[in-house]
Amino acid sequence: MGEETLQLDFDYRLDAYTDQQIETLFQRLIRLLSLTVDKPDSPLRTISLLSRSERKTFLEDFNATAAPYPKGKTAVALFEDLAFAHPERRAVSVGSQNTSYAALSRLVYR
Repeated sequence: MGEETLQLDFDYRLDAYTDQQIETLFQRLIRLLSLTVDKPDSPLRTISLLSRSERKTFLEDFNATAAPYPKGKTAVALFEDLAFAHPERRAVSVGSQNTSYAALSRLVYR
């Protein structure tokens, strides 16, 4: 009985991707193909392109954004501290319009 093969050729812009990025994409494609061949009746939504370590990195490590919060300080008090310490720094941006802490503070307390 003959063995079936599949050949994949990658064409990509060398200036847009690193070798590591292409290797990662290749590994994900191989993973997808392997899982679909191993379990052809599985719905695609049940197949993950990410390995366990990638899944942990994306879902846990990248989202580990906890930061200490000063006890006894309200959000308003923290804002006031920033406005006092850095009045000309950008506090809010909407589109191309920027508002400094000083300007925002004046709007809040008028």
